[in-house]
Amino acid sequence: MRPRISKFGKINYQELDKFLIDNRIYGFTAKRLDGEIIYSYHIMFRHNKKAPELLYVKVSISSKLVLAAWTDNHTFETIEKLKTTLKWHG
Repeated sequence: MRPRISKFGKINYQELDKFLIDNRIYGFTAKRLDGEIIYSYHIMFRHNKKAPELLYVKVSISSKLVLAAWTDNHTFETIEKLKTTLKWHG
């Protein structure tokens, strides 16, 4: 069963992964759950001097669509919010 497009938006994992790498956010681990994979990424090299933050991305195995994304401090409601928040300004 393929998941419906959620309010998060329509983007597949490959497109999001390319965006994250272009913005200096690098993949770290992957964990498989029932019908989903949760990838974690290190958000590094930002303007602050804090330790790297982890970004979690939930992806459907069947459709490869991104279902949700969050960090320990913030949950992204849409793909556009994620892109504007994590865009590299260097």
